[in-house]
Amino acid sequence: MLTEKQQSIVEMVNAYYKEHGYPVQQKYLADKYGCGTSAMMEYVNTLVDKGYLKKTPSGQVMPK
Repeated sequence: MLTEKQQSIVEMVNAYYKEHGYPVQQKYLADKYGCGTSAMMEYVNTLVDKGYLKKTPSGQVMPK
């Protein structure tokens, strides 16, 4: 089960990837959600652990 914010982040990552064809940077997500990059990193890592997202070796975020 995801929180509203987690679900929103997953949807934004999916939409970004679909529109642009490449992974989104965590800084972009942090800016969009008005939080720091370390806070966004925690959200992303949680979503990766839950199996909803995956990260590239350079730390970008993409759909699973």
